[in-house]
Amino acid sequence: TAKDAVEVGKHLADENTVATRRELMETQNDESPRTLARLQALTGMIPEFVVIYGVDGIIRWASNSACEFAGKTLGELVGKPASVMVHPDDIEPLVKLVSQRLRGLTEGAGELPGPRPTVIGKVMAASGVYRWVETTFVLIQIGNDIEVMTTSRDVHDRKIEMDRLTELALVDDLTGLSNRHGLFAAINEMVGRDEPFSVLFCDLDDFKSINDTYGHRNGDLVLRQVARRIQASVRPHDVVARMGGDEFLVALRHCVQSEAVEIAQRIISKIAEPVLLDDDVLVTPSVSVGLSQAAGQMRSTPEELIDAADHAMYRAKNTGNGQLAVSSKVQ
Repeated sequence: TAKDAVEVGKHLADENTVATRRELMETQNDESPRTLARLQALTGMIPEFVVIYGVDGIIRWASNSACEFAGKTLGELVGKPASVMVHPDDIEPLVKLVSQRLRGLTEGAGELPGPRPTVIGKVMAASGVYRWVETTFVLIQIGNDIEVMTTSRDVHDRKIEMDRLTELALVDDLTGLSNRHGLFAAINEMVGRDEPFSVLFCDLDDFKSINDTYGHRNGDLVLRQVARRIQASVRPHDVVARMGGDEFLVALRHCVQSEAVEIAQRIISKIAEPVLLDDDVLVTPSVSVGLSQAAGQMRSTPEELIDAADHAMYRAKNTGNGQLAVSSKVQ
C-alpha cells in the first residue's frame, strides 16, 4: 500500500544517510540485507520503477526495474546526480516542484498532506534515448533529513500517440497551418492578458474562378502557396490558421494596431505575387483583409473579435480586390 511504501522509504532513507551502500552492509545489523531484499521484491511486484533522491538531487537508491530501465547497475546509479537519468529540460521544473513541497513540509510530519504531484518528463533509457515517463513523488522526512521517493512508469508510446492526435486536431491537413481549433486555443491564451493583440481575417478574392478554370488540384496548390506567404509575412510568435476554403486568420501577439496594419499590407503585397500552376500557367491571386484590435484586458470573446475582423474584411472587398479595412471597434 502507499503507507507501506512510505514506511519502507523511511527505513531505506534512514539507512542510506548513514554511508554508502558498501558502508551500509558493513555497519548495519543482519536485518539490513533482508530489508533491502524485501524492498527490491516489493518494488518488483509493481509495473512502476522506484528511485529515491536526496534533496540535493543525488540518487540514493533505485529498484531493480529502475536499473533495468536505465541499463545501469545500482552501483552505477547510487551517488550520481539526477541528470544521469532525467532530461536536462526537466530538471528545473522538477526542482521548483520539489522546492514548493519542501516549503510546506512540517517538522516531523513525514509526508506533506495533500495529493502527490505527478509530472510527465523524459528519462534516459537503456537504449540511449530519452523516453517519456509519468512520475509521482512523495517527500519523506526522518528527523532533519528529507528524501524524495519517486515512482515512474513508461508512457512514451501513449504520449507520442496523444501528441500526434492533438496535432491532427489542431492542424489543417492541406496547408499544415493551425486550424479553427488551434486558432481559438491561441486567442483564448491571449484573452485577459494586459497587452494588446490583433486579428486579421484574410479572404482570397475570386478564388472560385481559379478552381473552376484550373481545377481543384491547382486550387489546392494556390492555397498552399498563400499559406506559406502569409506565414512568411508575420512574426515567429504569431499564429496563422486556415479556417476552411479560402479563409485564413492571423492572431498577432503583443501587437498594436499600427503594427498590425503594416503586417496586413505586407500580406496583401506578398500574396499578389504570381503563382505558377500546372502546365506553366501563371495566376495572380489577391486577398482582402479585415483587422480587429484587442486592447489589454480584453472583455470581448474570441468569437466577437473574429466577427469584427470578418465584417471589416467584407468592407474591404466592397472597395475592390487586395484591400484592407480596419474595424472601428476596439474589443
